[in-house]
Parts: sequence; structure tokens; C-alpha cells
Amino acid sequence: MRRFPLLLAASILAAGLLPAQAAAPVSFPSLVPSWAVASARVARVDPAREVRVELILPWRDPAAVSRLVRAVSDPASPSYRAYLTSEKFRARFAPASATVDAVVSWLRSQGLVVGRMPLNRVVVPARGTAAQIERVFGVTLSTYRVGGMTLRAPDRAPSLPAHLAGLGLTIRGLDEASALFRPSRVEDPPVVPETPANPADARPPSYVAYAAPCSAYDGATLDRGAPPAYGRTNPAVRCSVSVAGLRKAYGADTLHARKVDGRGQTIVMIGSHAIRSLPSDIDTWSKRNRIPALRPEQFRQFSYPGAYETPNDPTGSFLRPAVWAVQAAMLFETMRAIAPGADLRYIGSTSSMDLPNATLLAVDQHYGNVIVNGWYAVSEALVTPGDTAPIDRAAEQAAATGISLLFASGDLGDNSYFNAYETGELEVFSGEPDVVVPNVPVIPAHPSVSFPAHNPLVTAVGATSLILGRGDAYLGEMGWAKTHRVLRDGAWSDPSAGSFRGSGGGRSAIYGQPDYQRRSVPYLLSQRSDGTHGRTVPDIAVNGDAETGLMIGYTQTYPDGTVKYAERRINADTASTALFGAMLTLVNQRSGKAAGFVNPALYALSRTKPAAFRDIVEIPGVKAEVRRQWVNATDASQGQTVVLKTYQEFLSNPPRRGYDTNTGLGSPNRTFLSVLS
Repeated sequence: MRRFPLLLAASILAAGLLPAQAAAPVSFPSLVPSWAVASARVARVDPAREVRVELILPWRDPAAVSRLVRAVSDPASPSYRAYLTSEKFRARFAPASATVDAVVSWLRSQGLVVGRMPLNRVVVPARGTAAQIERVFGVTLSTYRVGGMTLRAPDRAPSLPAHLAGLGLTIRGLDEASALFRPSRVEDPPVVPETPANPADARPPSYVAYAAPCSAYDGATLDRGAPPAYGRTNPAVRCSVSVAGLRKAYGADTLHARKVDGRGQTIVMIGSHAIRSLPSDIDTWSKRNRIPALRPEQFRQFSYPGAYETPNDPTGSFLRPAVWAVQAAMLFETMRAIAPGADLRYIGSTSSMDLPNATLLAVDQHYGNVIVNGWYAVSEALVTPGDTAPIDRAAEQAAATGISLLFASGDLGDNSYFNAYETGELEVFSGEPDVVVPNVPVIPAHPSVSFPAHNPLVTAVGATSLILGRGDAYLGEMGWAKTHRVLRDGAWSDPSAGSFRGSGGGRSAIYGQPDYQRRSVPYLLSQRSDGTHGRTVPDIAVNGDAETGLMIGYTQTYPDGTVKYAERRINADTASTALFGAMLTLVNQRSGKAAGFVNPALYALSRTKPAAFRDIVEIPGVKAEVRRQWVNATDASQGQTVVLKTYQEFLSNPPRRGYDTNTGLGSPNRTFLSVLS
């Protein structure tokens, strides 16, 4: 895995250290993705195909931005939480008009069409034919096999004129790495059509129903119809965690009793598509859980501006409305469980390229003080500086203006097992028995952390398995790492590595170790092979296990074509992000001040008041549960699928005493919300 090289030539030019006659075009070798190799090449891109690119600009004074972020985020600073408004931030740091004009003028002089820019002017979008793009940036565009997809990338380093390269900008969109951005994998995902997604592709997701038995609380009901495993009869999975149980586990019930429920605060979720049934689904779910109905305008959703004008997205099923209907319901209803008074905003995009842009838009417009992202890429090695740049800008502006920016740390551990095959492909369990989807790997046998959680200005949230007993008594949490065995011909199958799901974590090969981690992260966890130290993830972890989730309600399509509201137990790593985001919303309301970039405060709190965290460690012994599901999703006519779920199946990054790369600093204790406030 490579670190992004510094744009040395551009820096030299900008400093005026080369004579004028040396002002040749400047190349950007780091913008050729790691997966664009000759052995994976498929074909030349059609010269007439439309291609959209973006030039990402730096802030007017990047060093001053860094100083400001440090000052407002460090609890020991006299300027702690003295944030700028978005307007004042743009006035001080947005690229100068002359800089933006130079970029726009050059793009238009090359025959490209320039699109709309955000108010902070750090992204200049443009589009043209593939032939035009090749000429403008000095590349040849080809398609390459990446896992189960065929994606575009340049065959060599693109270049820019020296006067533009000297501005410190970078290029995004020459490759289709954004097609690797995805939501979390939910168990039993919806069936989606193979045709490309479009605004009309809005049929509700397929109905899913679990069969009896299930346990009212952890271990309450043994599944005596299933064969023994690990030398014993195992219990049925829990029916669901209750809203009351989730609140009690993390201390939200205490704040609710003091009328701290998120009112006056706004949480934003970044996802894909506007989901037509989402407002009514959230309202129905709320009423069924004795949560007040949505107030007028409490929930609003809209598409990222211009999303439907972008070229078709090569992402297969990841950006379909059916997929995001499940994801959005899971995240928003999790938020409602913890912060029922908070306003909710959903920004959806139909283009994976616009997911980072939607995040940047939410920050720039300051739609809320907490932004939860429902998307990520499995590995930082799959992306280039063009992909990281808009998240860098969003994270910097968010920290300076008092916004908490959250991403999930991933769901494949440290990815090392899944990168262990020379072919670069491994079949991964999709949630249905004997149905697999290709995993997108990077470097064989190397661990890698997820993007954008690796960013030091992002709060990376890991997942745990929450264990509640009778009366919602908190029994503990385990680091999330599970595999399953399927019952076939009366016996359990061998556990499939492809069925593994576990909290993502590890150290970044791109970003160095931030100051706030230096006194908390064990030396060997952050140390790279060259002796330097990297940013480690996650920062914190909360419940995200599919078997310990809430009952989530959303409109579903039944096998007979009927469309109606139904509920099922769902949870995932992105739901952990929503859960922690809702907790921060309570903190913001109680303190009367936005927590903003919360990582320095979290790590300081872990040193001064460690009891605010639960230190998650591996629990001795084996824990397994049985889950049953109707094959046809409705009744017993076609039989059942029976699966044995085994916990603590760590392929990598196990939890340990203190900070670890499975649960970070640990899980918030019941006192955490009050102490952080």
C-alpha cells in the first residue's frame, strides 16, 4: 500500500524555484489507481462517452486552517469550541476568485463544460467526451477489471499546465474509484434489478421475515430443533433489542428524563436517492415504539443538486433505491431511538461520484451539527488523492465550523484476509445462503483501513455486539466479528470466511498519526513497516451487530407484489455511526455548544476519566446462536434456512486492553454522555 507522494514539482513551481523555461506540464503519478494494471485491462473507453471530472482546490491558507482546527478542537485550548460560521469560514479561506477564475477559464478554453460549484469553491466540476478528457489531461482512458466490476482509469499519470499545478489542486474523476463506495452490507439484502439505476427505479425492497424461535433476551430460548454445535444446544438469536434497552445501555434514558432528547439539534445523513416512503415509514415506526410522531418539517430529504445530470454510474446494485431504502430506514430509526426530538435531514445522490460532494455540501451549508455518512469504501488503497481531497476539505471545514463528521470504520476487520489472494478477488457472502458477491481487494495479504474513516479529522465509529439480559440488563459487549455455518442435510457446514463480518480497523498508510492519538494508541498498533506512525481506526465503537439490532420498519414488496410496511431486525456498521451521531446530538443539546470535531475530546476523556468508557476485551469461551428464516420470506411452504451465528471469530484486529483497532477507545458507558457534555 502506498502513501500519496507530495506534489513536489508543483510545490517547487509554486515557490518560484525553477526558471520560467522549465515550466513544463506537471504530472500527477499518484492519480493512477492501484488497480489500473495492464493484466486487468479490458478495453479502451469509447471516445464519445461522456466523462465528468473535478478539479479540487486547496484553501486559500491551508496552514491557517490547520491552526484554526487545532485551536477550536483541543479541550486545552483557550479557543476551544470558538467556531467560525460557514460564512466567515468561506470569507477567510475559500479559494480566491482569481484562482477559481483561472481554473474555469482554462477548462473552458479546452472545450469542456464547467458545472456548478459549491459556495466554498473548492470543487470545479467539468465534463466532456472521453476523447476531450484524454487530450486535456494527456492520458488514455481504458477499462479495468476490479472485483466484479469493469471500471475506467487512466493508463498513465495525468498532467496539468504548470500555472495550474502550482495552485496545489488535484484531479478527480479520471477513474471510477467512486464506484467502489457503498453502504454497509445488511444481512439479507434486497433483490435489485440488473438494469442501471435511475430516478424511476424506486420499487420498495423485497420482504424479509425471520422464522421462530427467537429469544426475548440473550440466551432466553434454546433452539432444540437445531443440531448441537460446540458441544451444546445453542440459543436462538434475539428477536431484537428494544428501543428502551438501547437507550438504557448507553445512558440516553437518563438524559431523556431531564428532557434532553435532541430537540433544537439537526442530524444529517448522506446516502443515495430520495426514498418516497421514508417519511411515512419513520413516522409509523416511531408510533409503534411510543415515540412522538414527526413534527412538521422535522424530517426533510432532497437530492444532491445536479445528481440526475451526471453520467450513468457503474456501481451495479450499490446505489439502487431498494438498497438505500433499507439503509436509510435503519439509520434514521436508530437516530430516532436515541434522539427523538432532533430534526433529520437526508441528502441523496444517484451518482457515487456525488457522495463525497454531498458530504461537502452538507458541511458547507451547515445543514446540521452532526453529519452521519451511510457510505464508504472498503480500503484506502483503492482510492487516489483525487478521492481523498474533497473529504479533506469537508473534514477541515466541518472541524472549523463545529460539525461532527462521522464514518463507519468498515465491516471486514483489517481486510488482510480478504486481500490474501493473488487473483485479487474473493467471493463474499451476501446474506443469502449460496449467494455470493465479489469482494474488491487491494494488496495481497496486506491489511488496509477504510476510506474515509482513515481521515484524522473524521470520527471513525466501530461496531460491537451488545448483550442484554432479562429486563434489558446490560450484560456486556463483544468486539464485532462473526461468521456463520449453514444447516445442510442435518449438519452444520464449515464456517465460510466469506461470511465474516467484523468491525473495521487498523492503521492508515496515507495519514500520519494525529497528536490526539499519541498518548493513547499502543506504539506497535500505530507503527508502520518504515518506522513511521499512522492514524489508527476506529476511535470508538457502539452496537452494530445484525443479531443485536432494533426492529426496523420500512415499506417492503411481498412475493405476491403487495407493497406495505413491515418490520425486521437489522443492524450494521453504519447504524453504529448513526447511533453515536444521535448520542452526540444529546451532548450538543445538553452542553448548549456543538461538540464539533470530537476526537481530541474523546482521547483526552479516556485519559482523565477512563470510567466513561467500557473497555471491550475478548470474552473467554464460544458464543453462538441459531437464526431461522423462511426461504420464500413469508411461510413454511418452501422450508427454512437455518444458520449458526458464531461471535468473536476474529480473523484480525481483535479487541485488547486499552485502545485497540476493533473497538478503539471502547464503548461509551452510561455516564459518557453526561461527562462529555
